[in-house]
Amino acid sequence: GERQEPLLVGEAGVGKSRLMEHLANVVIATGGRVVSVHCSEAFQRSAFYPVAAMLRRLLLGKNELRASEDALRASLANTGVADELVERALVPLSSLLDGGRSVNVLPDQLRAALLELVVALLDRLASDTALLIAVEDLHRADASTAQLLSLIRQRTTASMLLVATQRTLPPGDGGWRKTLHLMPLPEPFAQALVLRWAPQLDASKVGQVLSASAGLPLFLIDAARSVGSGTSLLAAPSATTALLTHRLDQLDDDCRTLMNDFSVLGIASSYPQLAAVSELPAERLERALARLLHDELLVACSMDDGSTLQFR
Repeated sequence: GERQEPLLVGEAGVGKSRLMEHLANVVIATGGRVVSVHCSEAFQRSAFYPVAAMLRRLLLGKNELRASEDALRASLANTGVADELVERALVPLSSLLDGGRSVNVLPDQLRAALLELVVALLDRLASDTALLIAVEDLHRADASTAQLLSLIRQRTTASMLLVATQRTLPPGDGGWRKTLHLMPLPEPFAQALVLRWAPQLDASKVGQVLSASAGLPLFLIDAARSVGSGTSLLAAPSATTALLTHRLDQLDDDCRTLMNDFSVLGIASSYPQLAAVSELPAERLERALARLLHDELLVACSMDDGSTLQFR
């Protein structure tokens, strides 16, 4: 086949991530491979940050944060990337994966070699098996990551599926081959979803959930569970606050740990401060933070000296 590039567009809670997760499960269940790129507002000023996380998972394993050049060379050799390209890109790759060094200081030619390496690596992976590149929250990608994704779309020749999610449609459709707009559910479908998750609710409580959720599937499910368990949304300061409070119970252990760590620092904190107090390994901390930002339990605010994380 050929490369497919659907862009999923819709507001928060409309189901983009759930659809992406289902697609990834199908790819894995059928013997394919998934490469995930999680963009985050907290790292929009950090060049290639989500790409570095992706490469660590691919080349080092999820529990490894750094590796020697020899280990990287061996890992890349196993993928079939050309030796000449590996040698040219090894220095910038090592710099990117070393949290103590910044890729921003690399000369343009080394940066170009890094871009070329990632494109070639994904091409090789796609030539061996069905490959899904899943890009979450493209609208929050840093400029370098956005450039890399554009190069992947322009230069990759192997058959693959590249899917991205975005809140709003980019100007001119962004050149995507296909755009899928996810809309809030019409009332009959929203009502059916509520009753599926909380069939015990009467018409009055179903109406309460519908009015609080604006037809957004994620909020509909959370609100249905909340009201179904006896919690009154009307007792909370706002429906949104009630939904977010309820969702804390749905978090995994790392996310809960990180929320506890964050609460120690007060209502606002920088990423370095959070990393300093948290006992989570860096890779798990990054994943938990990405989940909390994506779910909008935390928000990132851009400041002159970087991004500040705050409770919603």
